[in-house]
Amino acid sequence: MKYGFLSDIHANLEALNAVLEKFKDEQVEKNICLGDIVGYGANPNECVELIRNNDFECVAGNHDWAVVGKQDIEYFNPVAKESVIWTADTLTEDNKKYLKQLELEKEFPKFVIVHATILEPDQWKYIRTTLDAHRNFKELTKPVCFFSHSHVPIVFKETERPEFSFDMNIEIEEGTKYLINIGSVGQPRDKNPDACYAIYDTEEKKVEIKRVPYDIKTAQDKIREADLPRMSAYRLETGE
Repeated sequence: MKYGFLSDIHANLEALNAVLEKFKDEQVEKNICLGDIVGYGANPNECVELIRNNDFECVAGNHDWAVVGKQDIEYFNPVAKESVIWTADTLTEDNKKYLKQLELEKEFPKFVIVHATILEPDQWKYIRTTLDAHRNFKELTKPVCFFSHSHVPIVFKETERPEFSFDMNIEIEEGTKYLINIGSVGQPRDKNPDACYAIYDTEEKKVEIKRVPYDIKTAQDKIREADLPRMSAYRLETGE
């Protein structure tokens, strides 16, 4: 089975369309989204509808729950908070209903998906260090966990002392556990502005994290025209 993974779209329609075209080229058999469909960008309805209409298995991100009142936004930074309020006023009722029913975790035969962490997924913590990875490996019952949230692709491998790598081609070894952050479609923060996604071929036992360029200027113009925080537009071109 060939799975296509994406996450942290953040209402960036141009980036999402670019990744979906790549899914077609890659002949992906199953689409998977790790949450944060909305927030920051200017096309929340269009992005939610593309996820709904393309048969995605999807879990909730903190922005998805925030816009439907399932997550307190007091800890959000000012840019994120303003975007959540705007998005909540912009979304259709059908799209709000879809986001509201999203769960925090889903299991598949060979992997599990979450937005942030396996350990206390509703706390929206990060897996950034080998210590974070060690704590989450204890909760992992499948060979692989795919996650996102930080917008930075990174791979953790369970060994006596967990190892990390920025290698974008991962061979899944039998009897070893992996935590794989697939990066962000619509708000990359690893200094690479291209949209990020992942392909997992379970027959070849291989995960590839890939990038695709998209029309950043149009996405930026839409953010400015919607009078959303300009920082969200600026970050698209710097990838940070």
